[in-house]
Amino acid sequence: MKYYLKENYKAGEAIYKTSVDITEKDGTIKFFFEAENSKCYCPYNKYNEELFEGDVCEVFIGSDPLREIYYEIVLAPNNTLFLARVTDRGNRDYDIDHIDKKDCFVEYHAGKTEKGYFAEFKFKLQDIRTGDGEIIFNAFRIDTDGEYPEKHLFALNPSLRDTFHYTPAMVKLKDYLK
Repeated sequence: MKYYLKENYKAGEAIYKTSVDITEKDGTIKFFFEAENSKCYCPYNKYNEELFEGDVCEVFIGSDPLREIYYEIVLAPNNTLFLARVTDRGNRDYDIDHIDKKDCFVEYHAGKTEKGYFAEFKFKLQDIRTGDGEIIFNAFRIDTDGEYPEKHLFALNPSLRDTFHYTPAMVKLKDYLK
């Protein structure tokens, strides 16, 4: 199903329209983002560089019942991916373990459109298991207006903070696959 991201700080309407279509088929989950009004600013172009300093779409997803361990999947409009396993102890205390490119389990594709860009990635649900709990996630977009890191933060389920790394804002995936 298709959903629209909101402004992350106040949960209001996003200044730039961003949709994410979330589907599952045969144990494979797919996220398809459409990001409008983007200058497609991408200061990096190598796997696992700090892509979130530019324009990106991303998902945090995992199954740890304590909500401490999840995967961070980030895709820039220039078709560059960042993939890491995050251990989040709260209060901005987290470790990021980058996944080597040879171990990347995400299929991805991104590119410019007339209105901005699209970002699509998919992976097997079994590959993002971080525990024996229900699968939880959140979907995000960062837009810089071509100049300033994290100028605009958008989220499917806003954290109401200046960060996306806030696991209480993650929601059950099954509720979004109806």
